[in-house]
Amino acid sequence: MDAAELKQIERLAESGRKREALERCDSLLEKTTGRKCDVLRTRAYVLALLQEYERSLSDRRAVLQSGEAHLGDYFRAAQCALSAHRASEADSLFKELLAREEREGGRYFRPGAWFLLAYAQMELGRYEEAGKSLDQALLADPNCGMPVPGGVMWSSERLRQDISKRAR
Repeated sequence: MDAAELKQIERLAESGRKREALERCDSLLEKTTGRKCDVLRTRAYVLALLQEYERSLSDRRAVLQSGEAHLGDYFRAAQCALSAHRASEADSLFKELLAREEREGGRYFRPGAWFLLAYAQMELGRYEEAGKSLDQALLADPNCGMPVPGGVMWSSERLRQDISKRAR
C-alpha cells in the first residue's frame, strides 16, 4: 500500500464512485499487515462521504487508539462524532484536541475546534459553556465560521444567535 494508491481511492470517491472506493479500502485493509492507520483514515473519509457516520467514527476511533494519531485525526473524529449526533463524544474529542495542541504549541486547529466545541455544547444544552467556547474561537480567529453537521456553513454570529435562542 502506498500514498498514491490511497489518493487514487480518495479521487475515486470524490468523483462519485464512493462504493467502489469503499470496496478498495476494504480490500486494502484485508491485505495490509502491520500499520493500517492510513487505510483506516481513507476509509473513514469515504464513509463520511457516504454519510455513514457511525462506521466512519469507528475507523476514526481505531486510528486514535493506534498510538499513531496526529492532531488532525482528533479534529476529524470530533467532526464525525457531531455528524453522528454524538455531541458528548465530540465535546470530549475537541477538548482533547485543544489540550494536545496546547501542549505541542500548535494553533492550526484552535479556531475550528473551539467553534465546533461551542456547537457541540449548544447541542448538549450547555449554553453558557457554548458561549465561552465561541468567545475562544473568536479570539483565535475573529472571522471564524465552520460547516456544521449537514454541511451548512455557519458564521460566529449565527452560532451566537442559536445559542441565545436556545438558552431562553
